[in-house]
Amino acid sequence: MCGQLINKRINRVTHIAMYSVMLALASLASFIVGGLEFHYVNNGVDIMFIVAAVILTPSVIVISIMRLHDLNFSGWWVLSFVVPLLGLIVWLALFFVPGTEGKNRFGNYMDKTPLSTYALILTLPVVFGIMMLCKHFYSYLVTLY
Repeated sequence: MCGQLINKRINRVTHIAMYSVMLALASLASFIVGGLEFHYVNNGVDIMFIVAAVILTPSVIVISIMRLHDLNFSGWWVLSFVVPLLGLIVWLALFFVPGTEGKNRFGNYMDKTPLSTYALILTLPVVFGIMMLCKHFYSYLVTLY
C-alpha cells in the first residue's frame, strides 16, 4: 500500500498543507508536554519535539517523494536533503517550483486542489499564534509564582 501511495503526485498547495500539518503536530506535542516541566535537557533541546520529529519523519519523506514525483524527479532525490546546500535547494524547489503539466511518468496532473486544503493552510497560522500566546502566558504565570 505504501508503494501505491508514494507513486502518486501532489501539487504545491497540497504539499504545503501536508507539511504544515506535520509541523503543527510536532509543535502541538511539544506544546502539550511543555507545561510538565521535564521536557528540557541540559542544552535546552526540547525532547518531545525530537520524539515527534522522529515519529513524523517517515510521513515527511513520503510527502516529499510525492512532491518530487510532481516535478518528474525520482523519489531518490529525497536523499539530497542530507547534503547541505543541495538539500536546501531541492527542499525549496518543492515549495516554489510548479509541477509538470499533464501526465508524467508518475501519473496525471493534480489540477484541482480541494477547498479544504486552502482552509487548512489559512487556519494553521492562527492555531500556531494561539499556541504561542498560550505558551508565553503560561511562562508569565510561572514567573509570578
